[in-house]
Amino acid sequence: MLELCGFENVSYTSKKTNSVVNGYRVYFTFERENLIGFGTTQIFVDSDTFTNYFNLPLGTKVDVYYNQYGKPIGCTIRKEN
Repeated sequence: MLELCGFENVSYTSKKTNSVVNGYRVYFTFERENLIGFGTTQIFVDSDTFTNYFNLPLGTKVDVYYNQYGKPIGCTIRKEN
C-alpha cells in the first residue's frame, strides 16, 4: 500500500526514440514492518494513465498495478477497515 504525496509534470526528449515524452512523476510514501520511519518512491506515468491519479487528494492510500513489462497501468483506492 502506498500513500500519495505529490505530482510533478515531466517533459523530456527520449534518447532511445528521439521523441518528446510527456507525463508525470507520481510520488508516494510507504511503511514497512522493518523500516523505521517512512520510505519514499516515485513512478513515471504517461498522461493517459495519470488520469487515474489526478483527482485523488494527497494522502490517499492506493494500490498501484503494473503490466507484464513493469509499466504502471493504474491504481485503486485502498479501503481501510
